[in-house]
Amino acid sequence: QSIIDDREDLNLAELRHHFQDRVLGQTEAVDSLIERVAMIKAGLTDPTRPAGVFLFVGPTGTGKTEIAKTLSEFLFGSPDRMIRLDMSEFQNPEALNNILGDPYNKQEASTLVAQIRKQPFSVVLLDEFEKAHFKVWDVFLQVFDDGRLTGHHGNTADFRHSIIILTSNLGAKLQTGESIGFTTKSSIFSYKSVEKAIAQTFRKEFLNRLDRVIIFHPLSRSVMREILNNELKKAFQRRGLRTREWAIEWEDSAIDFLLEKGFTEDLGARPLKRAIDRYL
Repeated sequence: QSIIDDREDLNLAELRHHFQDRVLGQTEAVDSLIERVAMIKAGLTDPTRPAGVFLFVGPTGTGKTEIAKTLSEFLFGSPDRMIRLDMSEFQNPEALNNILGDPYNKQEASTLVAQIRKQPFSVVLLDEFEKAHFKVWDVFLQVFDDGRLTGHHGNTADFRHSIIILTSNLGAKLQTGESIGFTTKSSIFSYKSVEKAIAQTFRKEFLNRLDRVIIFHPLSRSVMREILNNELKKAFQRRGLRTREWAIEWEDSAIDFLLEKGFTEDLGARPLKRAIDRYL
């Protein structure tokens, strides 16, 4: 990989294309990760902390998870190299065992400490981070600060080569009856309400250890159309279509139909794949 090989240059134009081809409508998030990758390549990140710690906040279905997968694919060749934790499963103190290991059980292969020890160059995605227990927050506070974490069996994981991405829907849920995406009103989504929710939920010492908080905004109709076209391209590569000598054509009305069926105010672009499977 060019990111770790000093003999290879980092092609920023190619990197931008890689992100923009997969994550649409979130310019700030793309720019931030490109900047971070360039800093890592140049050796300018703080060597005592993780390579990057980001909080992505915004409505569901707007690309927060997708951009983490895209980063993992670029850095390590596959989106499967991403370590993903659903933090809604860490709502009690006992859940710390899934991170640090069970003190009464020496088998810790699936713990976060064990995974990072095995593969320190990783993208770590902490989904819906605000739902985790405050003791879990404190553990990650230590990780963000000095880039290390010691498990219950005395083994230490080094996070200094990892990029950690937290996601949250704080303050970004839509009010019933309001519309997003297929409207031109800018007052529907409030950045201030998101910022206020973040400040009320997380302590200042926690936020101070993040490299950046990025707010994902709702998707416009034009962006949704681009996403749908990308999903259609993927669908046409499925074996049942790819191996047959078929020509596929569609009218604009078919695209509009799939957009209407595959996009809702509260779920963003997530139902698009279901709409394609059901109607196409």
